[in-house]
Amino acid sequence: MTLPMLPQDKANHFVYGLAIAIVAAYAAMVVLGWSHQQGKWVGVVAAAAFGVAKEGFDYVMNKRSAAAGGPPVHTVDGMDALATAAGGLVAWVA
Repeated sequence: MTLPMLPQDKANHFVYGLAIAIVAAYAAMVVLGWSHQQGKWVGVVAAAAFGVAKEGFDYVMNKRSAAAGGPPVHTVDGMDALATAAGGLVAWVA
């Protein structure tokens, strides 16, 4: 049986989402003094927000490149944002 392969870009987004969620949850719990449950949700929301923001940034950069007569500099893919949020969800579960 062959397992499906995850594209490198999606794996990167997943790992970054996991890291963002851990840092955000830690900051909410330790720095702000929020409860464990609140901190976990902060982590998930932060990962999802960063994923959406990154794809929005890629979209803006592509528009600027096109306006200057250049090719697209990034791919814009909603699945990248979902992969980032998925990393946050794994941190929430853990």
